[in-house]
Parts: sequence; structure tokens; C-alpha cells
Amino acid sequence: MTPVGSATPAAAAEAVVPAELLHDGEVVILAIKPSRWLALLPTLPLALGAAAVAAVICAADRAAGVPTAAAVTYLLCIAAVGGRLLAGCLQWRSRLYVLTNRRALCVAGTAFGATRPFPRGPGLPHANVTACLLRDVRAVTRSARTLDRALGLTDLRFETADTPAGDVHWTYVPDSPEIREAVEKAVRQSR
Repeated sequence: MTPVGSATPAAAAEAVVPAELLHDGEVVILAIKPSRWLALLPTLPLALGAAAVAAVICAADRAAGVPTAAAVTYLLCIAAVGGRLLAGCLQWRSRLYVLTNRRALCVAGTAFGATRPFPRGPGLPHANVTACLLRDVRAVTRSARTLDRALGLTDLRFETADTPAGDVHWTYVPDSPEIREAVEKAVRQSR
């Protein structure tokens, strides 16, 4: 987790979050990036599948006595896995989770090389911001896949009374007491 990823003091967290995301009087409590595992873990199923496909194709070529196309097969598999890994890195780079005294936000921008995850300027797409009011949150659920638990990660879902589309998801966040306490305290105080 990066320095932004820890339970940051309010002043440091506000420096990371652009002012245009905040409403009047809104105070940033927590601003975190997901774990860097966000880039790697979703790539693992593709990598395992690509390895299995490559093994089957190469074994079939050898059994049939056909000149092997192993190099091409390996290159295609490596390109697929590399492309997914690159997409995961870009996804991690442009993702930010923000907790304020009023809202929980998930910012998924497309700033592939920007120092901030919210690009501005001609021809640049805008960030996708999902937010929910903390006063509308009926529950904050934690879930983790087996591997995530082993790595000390969890997913947080801010469930609202509205439709599930109103829910905010924080994926691959560290399962730390500081983050849990900050979220629980903010939700309690918003009611």
C-alpha cells in the first residue's frame, strides 16, 4: 500500500483528493488506494488458463508429429497475460477510495500516467465516481476470497437502502483495524 493507502491524517488526505470532488463543508477522513495486488490477482486465472492452453496445444502438436507452433502459442499466451497485467496496473493507478464525513466514494479514473487519478484537459476522459451518502448506508459488509484473506486484503461494500446500483465497493483494501474503525465511526456519526 502506498503512503496514501494508510489511514492518513485529514490534511494529508485532502491534499490527495481534488477539491472538485468535495461538497461544501465536506471533510476527508480517509483516502486510500487499493493494494497493488489489484493488478496481479485478477490476472492469475488468465495466466493459469493460458498456461493450460499452451500445454495442450504444444502436446497436441508433438503427438500429431506436426511441426510445433509452440513459439507462436507461447507468444500469444504471454501477450494475453501481459495485456491483462498492464490493464490491472492501469486500473490500480487510477483508483482511489475516499471516505468523508458525509460520503463514501470510489473514484476509478482513466489517468494512465497522471500523478492524480482525475485527468482534465481536452480529449481526456473523466473519472468515474461512485458515491453514496453515509446516512443512507444500512450496512458495511466485508468479504474476501481465500487468497485475499491470506494476503490480508478485504473488499468493503457500502450497502444502501436504495437499489444495489447505489452501493459503493472498495476492492482489495488492506484488512486493517484502522480502516475498519474509520469507516464504522464515520457511518455511526452520520446518522
